[in-house]
Amino acid sequence: MTLEMTGKTMSFPASHTGRTLRRTLASGMTAAILVLGTTGLATPASAATADCPSGYSCFWGDTGYRTDSVENRLVRFYQCYRDLETATWSGTSSAANDRASSVSNKGQHDPAYYYVDARYRGLFFPLPYGSGDGNLGDSSGNAPASFNDKISSARFASFDTDCE
Repeated sequence: MTLEMTGKTMSFPASHTGRTLRRTLASGMTAAILVLGTTGLATPASAATADCPSGYSCFWGDTGYRTDSVENRLVRFYQCYRDLETATWSGTSSAANDRASSVSNKGQHDPAYYYVDARYRGLFFPLPYGSGDGNLGDSSGNAPASFNDKISSARFASFDTDCE
């Protein structure tokens, strides 16, 4: 059997044809998946975002999906949050506007958009469904670092900018 890859030809003995070759390739693919699965692809820490219910997008005032070192102090929205000027972290009277440092999208199978201005205006970034960013202050996650402590409104992509 002959296999051509990027201009190079490789020959295999007859014993590597058919089922044996498929088994060898399957083993290699399994190993690659296991390596990728353990190398830190950008996904939210599921335990840390447990307080963000399915169907919602949430944000917290500190990195690591916390506010004042408490995981369940968050702001969440189901469709949109037009103006965070009136928002407070759950269980507190502390203002949440322009104070988000971590975000998670457990929403409705579409991206969540986070804006620097109220009423879905100004710069924004999309956060894909099923993802999060535990530190908006750096650029290693799913959002640009320039959004730390600047979010003033948010909505899911399936809701227009007239969402109340």
